[in-house]
Amino acid sequence: MARRKTKTRAKRRTGLAAVPLDSFEKCRYHFFEEIDSKDKTKIIKDYIKKSYKKKEVQILFSLSDDYFRASDVAATIFWLNTGLETNERFEEALNYIRNEYIPKKLQSANYESQINHTPPKKETADREVISVAERLAQKVNDTVLVEIDKLYDAWIKGEDYDIDLYNIFLVNGLKGQATKQVKDWITQDYEQYKAALDKTDDFMVESYSHVPAKEKKKRIKIFETMLQDLERIKHTSIMQRKVRKQTVKSADKQVSKMKYKNADSDFKLQSINPILIVGSHRLYAFNTKYKRLTILKSEVGFEVSGSTIKNFDPTSIEVTLRKPEEILPIILGRADKTIDQTIDALSTKKREANGRINNDTILLRAT
Repeated sequence: MARRKTKTRAKRRTGLAAVPLDSFEKCRYHFFEEIDSKDKTKIIKDYIKKSYKKKEVQILFSLSDDYFRASDVAATIFWLNTGLETNERFEEALNYIRNEYIPKKLQSANYESQINHTPPKKETADREVISVAERLAQKVNDTVLVEIDKLYDAWIKGEDYDIDLYNIFLVNGLKGQATKQVKDWITQDYEQYKAALDKTDDFMVESYSHVPAKEKKKRIKIFETMLQDLERIKHTSIMQRKVRKQTVKSADKQVSKMKYKNADSDFKLQSINPILIVGSHRLYAFNTKYKRLTILKSEVGFEVSGSTIKNFDPTSIEVTLRKPEEILPIILGRADKTIDQTIDALSTKKREANGRINNDTILLRAT
């Protein structure tokens, strides 16, 4: 008996082979959802090689590959290479690449300084020296941006996934100087989701039409939390900078026996250097156990004895925060006048401060 022939189904095309060519809008959407980062980078870099001078290419390629994986840019170049019919949306995207995207990348690579001041390379087999900035950028790429990519991949697969950016920075020993690279990366995607939700950009509305409004809001909230974490990390790094020795000769002795909480992972807070308290006129401290905020004020400047703050005015107060996640960012980043207005508006009862610091107290800020 003859065997029956079985039909084999053709494999579903994926990636670049599956890019729709019937419209530029569909092509861009496909790049957002389906195309791998390595393919996007290759498309953009090939375009740079063909379109720019050798010196400019050399400067641009000194940047990490992570600078060249924008989905909309790669999609526009891909469409340009196909030679298919263009429209107004395509022309706008192409002008953006030529007039904004590439010039900004040149600026990031210190274009002017490299053109004018970089000495010619010696033709020797000397080992290439990697700068501190390049090492930091690579470390961010290998740690923080990898975790953010995992978040994006989970979203594409329809999986629930959250990210704690604050603790990722702590675990990897990253500080304030690393926040800019991550902030620039997050802000671009955050603004796209906002534009899609608020319907301020027709292309973004179309690009994210497959994401329900509820899910857009959820993702925007995650972006906002990450941006707040970056601001906390940046603020903490500034406040923890070493103070010049000549200004802390007596202050270091005053705070040598102070007991305070160095960091709190639940509220994502770190204490400032206690030396900064001495001589300052305002201190904001937060007891993580009782969610109690202390605001100390001084006309003459604080002194410290053991774990007690001295010379504070009778107007100094303590108040329990019902929603610390809303108030603490204001304490960390706003002016004293704005903070006073916020605290005055709270319905929670205020009481007189006693000036004592303990092992549950985070030293938020001294001004």
